Amino acid sequence: PGSKIRISTEPELLDLNRLLGDQLEGTGYWIWTETEHEKYPGEFVLRRLRSGYRIYRYPSPHDPDYAVRFVEDK
Repeated sequence: PGSKIRISTEPELLDLNRLLGDQLEGTGYWIWTETEHEKYPGEFVLRRLRSGYRIYRYPSPHDPDYAVRFVEDK
């Protein structure tokens, strides 16, 4: 109750991965972030930690390699 849940930003995702000892890197998932891609206004960064790649597509529900990580603001 009273908590706010949102999608993490790209810097938050990278910090979380570092805190977890790079455990998110082995998943192979593209993780959607709340960070707007600087080259594509209105599109948001999908980050693949294993390879360090960044793309700007909207995640498709038909692609099993996409994930969303939520953050709870306290």
